[in-house]
Amino acid sequence: LVLLAPAVDFASGRDGWLTDAELEEWRRTDRRDVFHYVDGRMRPMHYALYEDGHRYDAFEAQFETPTLVFQGTRDSIVNPQRVAAWAAARPNVTVQMVDNDHQLQTQLGTIWQLSSRFLDLGGT
Repeated sequence: LVLLAPAVDFASGRDGWLTDAELEEWRRTDRRDVFHYVDGRMRPMHYALYEDGHRYDAFEAQFETPTLVFQGTRDSIVNPQRVAAWAAARPNVTVQMVDNDHQLQTQLGTIWQLSSRFLDLGGT
């Protein structure tokens, strides 16, 4: 498994990506516009996604799949310290912290090389 900037703390409230007022506005209106990196534009996200996130605790989840995580040290969307803490409790997870933001755009070559090696795809 290869993960890019995984939102392991999405709904816990510990990630600090929303203020209490922003969260209340989202709950009240059932809509929060977020930037969609693939589309390159704002897209609506419904409050049910946040509510559903409360059903899961990534820090309690147990799995044995070998996992490689790429996380930007300057990511303002996903807290790098929370990702590192999540991974530290799992011997099957390796984290590659890279000097980048959430999009990881300047690290695509590194991500490909390390992922290819990790997945044993042959070549580089």
